[in-house]
Amino acid sequence: MGFYHIADEPAIEINPVHASFYQERACTYSVLELLSEDLGNYDVILLNSPNGDIECFGKNSWYEYQPEKLIENGWEKYEKDFIKIWLSTNINVDLLIQSIFWLIIISFIPKTKEKKFDKIFLFSLLNTCLFYLHIVGEKGFYKNLTREYDIQLVSREFNGDLYFENYFLYLYLMTIFLISFIFIYLAESRFKNFLNYLPFVFLFYGTYASLNLNFYLILFSMLGLYSIYEKHLNMKITLLYLGFSVFWLLNLNNKDINFDVDKLRGFINSSQSTTSLIFWVLVYYLIVNGVIFLIKESKENFDSIIFRRNLLISSSLITLLGLSAAINKLSNYISFYFLGLNKYGMRSLQSVEGNTWRGLAPSAEGMGEFYAFVILFSIIYSYEKKLNFSFLEIFLLLFPVIGLARSNNFAAISSLAVIIFIYFLNKKTKSKKTIPLFLFAIVTVSVLIYTQFFREFSYNYLSSNILYEGVQASEINHDMSTNQDGESQAQLANYQYILEIPQEKANLSSSLRFLIENYTYGYNIKYIPSINSVINVGSYFINRSEKWGIFFAKYDPSLSEILLGYGPQQFTDYYFAHPTKYNFGLFLPHSTFLSYLIFFGLIGMSIILYLIFKFLLNQQNSLALYFITYFLLNFIKSDSLLYLPNLLLIVLIIHFPYSSKDKTSKNYIE
Repeated sequence: MGFYHIADEPAIEINPVHASFYQERACTYSVLELLSEDLGNYDVILLNSPNGDIECFGKNSWYEYQPEKLIENGWEKYEKDFIKIWLSTNINVDLLIQSIFWLIIISFIPKTKEKKFDKIFLFSLLNTCLFYLHIVGEKGFYKNLTREYDIQLVSREFNGDLYFENYFLYLYLMTIFLISFIFIYLAESRFKNFLNYLPFVFLFYGTYASLNLNFYLILFSMLGLYSIYEKHLNMKITLLYLGFSVFWLLNLNNKDINFDVDKLRGFINSSQSTTSLIFWVLVYYLIVNGVIFLIKESKENFDSIIFRRNLLISSSLITLLGLSAAINKLSNYISFYFLGLNKYGMRSLQSVEGNTWRGLAPSAEGMGEFYAFVILFSIIYSYEKKLNFSFLEIFLLLFPVIGLARSNNFAAISSLAVIIFIYFLNKKTKSKKTIPLFLFAIVTVSVLIYTQFFREFSYNYLSSNILYEGVQASEINHDMSTNQDGESQAQLANYQYILEIPQEKANLSSSLRFLIENYTYGYNIKYIPSINSVINVGSYFINRSEKWGIFFAKYDPSLSEILLGYGPQQFTDYYFAHPTKYNFGLFLPHSTFLSYLIFFGLIGMSIILYLIFKFLLNQQNSLALYFITYFLLNFIKSDSLLYLPNLLLIVLIIHFPYSSKDKTSKNYIE
């Protein structure tokens, strides 16, 4: 099997003419055999084909030539021709091999004083049962990947005999059990050092190549189970979450549909079934509690020097490996597989959409936030704790700076600059009036910039541009009158006319209709803009008008759903329940606040924000406030919390052990 297999018949040159040769000889050549051939001037793209048999693992599955083609809307611009080669993988083999690799990586974390975990077998078994729910609930996703999909532990054949040969399920469950068991075994001697090495979750992303599952879900679910066992729980929050969960389950409309998770793979529900909802409700609760449990149990061993160093090493390796993957085809595929990426890294050093370059990350914005946080933490925490930089650390700091610049994340760059400026200004002046005065200055300067440079855009245009984009994205089934230039009432933004169209023809979502009615008929105080208008104006300057307009065109909740949401990681009902012009592809809300509005509703969002600020006030530590403020500013326009590493980081930062004494590496057992 696989990467080192030598075929009986040698491979031949990779070119368009030999397409039929490789198509007829599927499951014959390993990736090394293929890439050892002369590639000529053709660009070869290696892709994953997860529906292969075990014996074909790592070998060619399909071969396709894509001729040169005219770029849509281009002017004599052509996309270069290339050859796609799919390599066969298998769900169970991927789960086993990738898990072994990542467990070996964990074993390199230095040991500390041991923490004793009881009943490892029992909790590993419970964790296995939890992830059995996953493969049962998301049958639409897995049925499309493999013909071996079968969720019956024991079944009967036609003659009535019991059937015990569902090796697909047995191997899956056995692997989940072993991952859980081995992880806790490794964690006993390293548990109190995990916090210091958490930055590496951004390097080893942990998404399985063939599953809608992430390695860290399994690990932190185990820790979440132990947090319950050792009574590290906030009962008020637990009961509140239980109440929300009951509503989500009772409100669920079971549908046989499959949501294309695309780059969100591993941390979003692909189905709309009761079983899959139960899984994601449970696993979200467990991983958040698992991280908090880890922090509470190991905060005394937190070492800010080691943590800062690992932030720098992780971000530097992400940048370097991203460059390597863009240059080398095999490196690109290996990075995807062994780092557990949600999608393939960039295959070129050239940027897309201006100067955006995401490297290995599924999201340039999410990785840009991480790069900026590395810089922010390195500067502020080092200054606060009077930690010196070594020459190597100064050199490593250049890589997140380069990565941040290439990601073109203006929000991360500007919020980084603002937070650093406020921090040092506050340190110098030591006045409580500093921050309010600075914020007032920013608002004043923004108004002056608008009046001087953006006067060509009327306030009426800016104050309704989200609504305009939302109307354009809606499927309006009404013959609207046009003016002499052929522009319809929708294109002219005649909202009063649109509201008068019968709802069955206007087909406006409940959220978009509410916003338009508020904008058109809402009571406004003269010279004071409404919140609706302020958000519309702000969206233009942060380049979110179109994306948020599409969001509101699709978001069609009932009153109870807008208050309580659909449940964690649930996009399916939001995405398919209301028809728009954008019911294809992956159109994200492009705001963590909007994503969590879908998940937890207005009440849930308010509770989450309240708990965050209450916790920070109880901490009485200004450093926490700086870091959380940085993330909240970025969450306005990014979907970063849809990715598991970003969620782990924000939970860590909220509960960060700032009061811990800095230690040195001599405290750890080598």
